[in-house]
Parts: sequence; C-alpha cells; structure tokens
Amino acid sequence: MSSYKNTFQSIKPTTNHKYLGRFGQVIKVNTSTENLDLEGTISAVTSNGNILTNIYPKHYNIQQLPLLGELVEISKDDFEGRSYYSSPVNIHNFPTHNSPNESVITTSDYIEPTTVNPYRIYTGDTILQGRFGQSIRFSQTIENKTVWEGNTSNPVTIISNGQTPTEDGAFLLTEDINQDAATLYLVEDTKLPLIDLSKRDSYNQPIESGNEFRGNQAIIASDRLYLNARQDSVLVSAQSGSVGLSGETINIDGISSIRLDAPSYDLNSDTFTTANQERNINSETSTYNFTQFDINGTNVNVNYSRIGLGENAAEPVLQSTEFLTDIAALNLGLTQLATALTGVVGILAVLPGGQVPAAALQAAATTVISQANNIQTKAVSGNYLSTTVFTK
Repeated sequence: MSSYKNTFQSIKPTTNHKYLGRFGQVIKVNTSTENLDLEGTISAVTSNGNILTNIYPKHYNIQQLPLLGELVEISKDDFEGRSYYSSPVNIHNFPTHNSPNESVITTSDYIEPTTVNPYRIYTGDTILQGRFGQSIRFSQTIENKTVWEGNTSNPVTIISNGQTPTEDGAFLLTEDINQDAATLYLVEDTKLPLIDLSKRDSYNQPIESGNEFRGNQAIIASDRLYLNARQDSVLVSAQSGSVGLSGETINIDGISSIRLDAPSYDLNSDTFTTANQERNINSETSTYNFTQFDINGTNVNVNYSRIGLGENAAEPVLQSTEFLTDIAALNLGLTQLATALTGVVGILAVLPGGQVPAAALQAAATTVISQANNIQTKAVSGNYLSTTVFTK
C-alpha cells in the first residue's frame, strides 16, 4: 500500500504572508553523535536559500526530532548566538511524515511506515502520536460516541503501541484494546470493549461480551505479559471478588515459598467446567490449609517430596499396577497347576498319547515356584511400596 501523503500535490512555498519566525526545511539531523553539544541539533535551509547549522531543540524535556524534508519554525538567536527549532509543522495532518514536497526523503534509519494511520480525536483530547503507530491519549468518555462507555467527561488514559493494519492510510483509527500489539487502559467508571479470546462460539470465533464490568479499572492487553520484580515481591490483592488466572500455561515460581492466602476458601463456589483441564501443584515447602478441597478432573497431578493422605499418614501406598501384573501371572500359574491336577488318574499311569501325569505336575509346579520366588524377592526389597504417597 502506498503512503497516504504521497497522494498530495506538492505544496509550493509562498511569500504572501509575514511570519513572526523563520521557517526552514530540514536537510540534516544529528543523532547518535556521542556529542552532548550536537545531539538532536539540525541543519535547515530557509526560503531565501540560507543554510543554518547547529539549530538546537527548543525544549529539553520534550524533543520531537524532525525528519529530512520537514518544515520547522526557527526562533531568533539567543544572547549566545544560537538558534532553536520547534516541532515539525503539520502539513498533512498525518503522523508519519509532513514534508511539504510530494515525496518523502528516506534514509538508512528511516523508511516511512505504510501501515500507520492517524488517530481519531475527541473533544478536549490531548494526544501524543508517534510516527510508528504508538500513542498516549488523555481523553474522556462521551456518551454514544466513544468506544469506551461511560458518562461524558469520565477521564480515560490510553497508552498504545502497534496499530491494527488497514488498507486505507487515510482512515482515522481509534485505539483497539483487542487488536493493538500492546496497550494500557486507565479509566474511571467506564466499560471497555474487551473481548475474552478464551471464550469462543461454535464457529471458534471470540465471544464479544467478554467484559461486562463498568467501573474504575486498569487493563493491560498484549499477546504476552511478563511481570518481573528484580529486587522485591510481586503482590496481587483483591479486596472483594476474585483473583482469576486462566491460560494454556501459567507458571508461578518462588525461590523460597509460594503462598495462597484467604480468610476462607470453598472450592464448591469455584467449579471448573471446562473438559480435560490439567492442574499442577509443584512445591517443596508450601502448606495449603483448606476446610474443603475438591479436585475433579481427567488428569490431576500433585508433585511433592512426600504426600500424606490423612493426618499422620505413615503406610506407603502399593504400586498397584506392577503388583496386579505379578498377581495375575501367579494366578495363571496356579490355574495351570490346577488344570494339570484335574487330569491325574493314577500317578504311575500313562495317558493316551504317552504323557506321564507326574511330568506335567512337575513342570507346572516349577513355574509356580519361580513366580512365587519373584514376588517374594520384590516384597522383601520393598519394590511394591510407593516412595512418595502415604496413607493411614
């Protein structure tokens, strides 16, 4: 897609008006100079062809570097003989570039973005808009007008990074809490159009009524959230309601302990209905005290150095799968022995076919003895006993 401002006709400079300050077109921007005196300065050519060098930013705390080809207003020299430039002049009312010429001058470190749109502005807004699809908006709720719902004049602060791509560069955008790459919303008594992507309809489409809460809230939205407390704790506190965590993978790591604290806790009021859920509790030191704790699921994993089923549990739980396999083999041997015994008519008689009953008995007995010895060896060595789970 082509740039929006490239469709504009070239704007010719005019000399019909008198300006309080001089205007210059930027021909050089000094960045990454490692020189404090030069960093952020520019060179510009004025309408009469004069070239001015080492023009300083007018403000030290907010600096908006112009691009090559843009117009800036240049103030008169101060008492030290220096000149200062203001922010680039708004020629096209467009965020990426405002050159008065038809084409944009690109460099190795600036290629004009073609997927960035200007933002829609609401009454009373203060908005900082970057060239690359980021913004900070100080706004309000306006009934039946803004996408965030609330009474008119409720304060809204939005920090957004990364716009939703469009096919039309002249289309005015509003920040999208569900589509922007990363965003932070701070609102008062307001409802936000948040879609819960974890809830989908029968066509696997997100359900649009994901957030019905209206009130004071702060919402961070992105594809991934990472909270890193490098020196101290990460604290999450809810005075009422609940603290909910949902996702395909949730990792909670504590160097010394993990604590889940609440005055009362009843899982009967917190039932998980999604099929095939997996819950992992991994800890070496944590203690969980619940009046009632019900775990229902297809697969429930509890990993711990020692798991006691009941207070003062000391008896190991058998490893039932291996035990039952050996018992089945022993039972088969006993069955064969019993079958051989049922064919005995006389110990010295020879059956039709020449088989001696005593030989059949001896073979079956030998098998039973071997299987019994194997079970005895495992029982004495403790192989049948569980090493982690214990019960009364």
